[in-house]
Amino acid sequence: MNHKLFADKYFTSIPVIRYLSSQGICYAGTVRQNRLMGCPLPPVKKKDHGQIDEMVTAEGDVVITQWSDNRTVLLAPNFVGKGNVDQVRRWSE
Repeated sequence: MNHKLFADKYFTSIPVIRYLSSQGICYAGTVRQNRLMGCPLPPVKKKDHGQIDEMVTAEGDVVITQWSDNRTVLLAPNFVGKGNVDQVRRWSE
């Protein structure tokens, strides 16, 4: 109870997140597209660096955040969303 667990894409899926939520464990991890159980995320264009899209499951228990950098990163936590977004200047290409 009252722990926060972070993992990479090899261990993350929606059923795992829901099980851990039922046990009182907060979880956040990167996730593969094929483990999202059909979540309709919008397509990302390569030139859209910094674009953030967010979807919430119908049950409201998992937030899927899609962030575009050199590649698209998918994050699936059960306790946090994207929060406040600020503009920053890249210092390294």
